[in-house]
Amino acid sequence: MRPIARLPSDRYISRLGVIGDQLEAPRQGEFAGQGNSLQASGATVRAMGVGESRRERGAALVEFAVVLPLLLIIVLGLVEFGFLFGQLNDVRHGAREASRLAASNAGAVGAMGPTVCNSMDLTNGPDVTFTDSAGGNIGDAAWVQVTAPFTSPTGVGFFDAMLPNTISTRVDIRLEQPSTAWGTGNYLCP
Repeated sequence: MRPIARLPSDRYISRLGVIGDQLEAPRQGEFAGQGNSLQASGATVRAMGVGESRRERGAALVEFAVVLPLLLIIVLGLVEFGFLFGQLNDVRHGAREASRLAASNAGAVGAMGPTVCNSMDLTNGPDVTFTDSAGGNIGDAAWVQVTAPFTSPTGVGFFDAMLPNTISTRVDIRLEQPSTAWGTGNYLCP
């Protein structure tokens, strides 16, 4: 009979195919082998999960090296798209604030611009454009547009081809108060 080892789980291996050879299970009351290895026709087989060989550690390192770049691309992509979404929400909030001020005629462009800029939390200076109709009467159409440049927060540039260079939002309104004839006025936030 060929020797067979006792596994750490206190169970015996009844059969294990090793290069065409079969290992025999020990008979009742028989303990064969030492440690965690099995002997079959001169070949030593280690029980799985007991220890790692150098090959297994090297394989894990190679697998990690293959997966790491993909993992980094996913994480950086999430950061960049999350930042873009936050900037887009800020621009939309600024456009809503500007349209509220413009519809109620909160003053000239120079007076409304700083209020709009303070309502946004953008690092790059957005451009706020107020436009009313020729008459500027109650009920006339007007619109406000906020445009802000977008730069990648990570600076890596993996997704530059997929991300916009500028974020822009336009809100159409009806004047609730006669305008102070801004016509088309721009305000560049500092």
